[in-house]
Amino acid sequence: MMETQFAGIAFVITILGLSGFEIRRLKTIITPFTVTALPFVAIVFLLSFVYIDAQITPISVRAIYFILFNLTLIWIVGFFFTRKIKVSSSFNKIDYFNYFSDLNNYKPLLILLAFAISMITFYRVYSIVHANGGWFFLGNYEYESLINSGPGAYLIVFGEAVFILLYLVSAKTGKKYISYTVLILLGISFFLLMVKFNLLWMIMMIFFIKNMNLKIKKQISTIIKTFSILIFIFVFHFVFLTIFWDTFSITSVRMWEFFYKTILNYFLTSPLVLDNWLNTPGIKPDWTLFAILQNIIYVVTSNPLRVPTLHLVSNGFENLGPGIDSNVGTSFGVYYLIGGIPFTIIMTTSFAILMYFVYTRCIRKSNVFFQFFSWFLLTLSSLSFFVQYFTILPTYIFPVSFFFLVALFRFMNKYKVARVPA
Repeated sequence: MMETQFAGIAFVITILGLSGFEIRRLKTIITPFTVTALPFVAIVFLLSFVYIDAQITPISVRAIYFILFNLTLIWIVGFFFTRKIKVSSSFNKIDYFNYFSDLNNYKPLLILLAFAISMITFYRVYSIVHANGGWFFLGNYEYESLINSGPGAYLIVFGEAVFILLYLVSAKTGKKYISYTVLILLGISFFLLMVKFNLLWMIMMIFFIKNMNLKIKKQISTIIKTFSILIFIFVFHFVFLTIFWDTFSITSVRMWEFFYKTILNYFLTSPLVLDNWLNTPGIKPDWTLFAILQNIIYVVTSNPLRVPTLHLVSNGFENLGPGIDSNVGTSFGVYYLIGGIPFTIIMTTSFAILMYFVYTRCIRKSNVFFQFFSWFLLTLSSLSFFVQYFTILPTYIFPVSFFFLVALFRFMNKYKVARVPA
């Protein structure tokens, strides 16, 4: 136990020190390293001190140092990419919304698209639950499989692109209440999918869009607010389900215990599962991270076959204590299952290079491409404590849909200009 706490202290001090060094140089809290590492600081601290005597599997020294090793790799990559950048207050001068002001004329069309997608999604949810015994079916694993399959699933991901673009376009226009009302409606439709990353991605991306160019003090306050919103959504997600399951009761100790343990499951268990995975390196196929490309080929060629990816990125659910079962072991753990330490080093370093390349380009020469991918990669990286997202189709469809919309609207702008008589 003492060894674990000493390792936890070493981890927290090291990561906070490296974070402080990077924040001081770049004049912002939001960097690829900090958004990846700081969630681990909270998790390791809680597991090493607060939950050390709880009825859950204790975090191991091995898992702590394995995570520290990977985070240090990311910091080293970031140091080489940013060592010659003179940021000063340049972040504060970037107005990301201006780069989308030429698309303001398409706000009504985006509102219409967002409304249509939300209505279609509401109808799909209603149809699925009523075809399977009523609202009790909502949130069931089978429900998630049905709602996230077929053309409707691709429409939902397209709706995520519409959501972000409508938000960006609306920021510099009047009568925002219409846009924001439709955005809330679309957000509720994402919520009803019961797959949390759909709405989580939207919240995190908007957080980065709004706060990357703010001063540090303002960023701290918005981080606290955003974290509070995320916790509220997680809790409300399960309150919502228990209402439809007809098990909600404010006085029910078992219900609140269920909420509590479920939140622990999502936020704290991945390093515990990681320790078990460290006993089984290289047991997944080498092509695991490319399975999604094979599925894309199947879709394009109308082949009904699909490569199931869930079992390729996990060893299944593992019991970590009474009422606590988890099947996620951090993004680093997935890499380790595929190819051991060598593959983990390659993937961690490669993703860090990609993140910092896009991030530094966004600082030096901001454009739509680097802006979007900076927000998106920061979002994915901030969830590294949970899992990786390279093996799910929305990771690829979402950015493609976003750039399709931007390219289409800018082409239409150019076409209209070309038709105006000289």
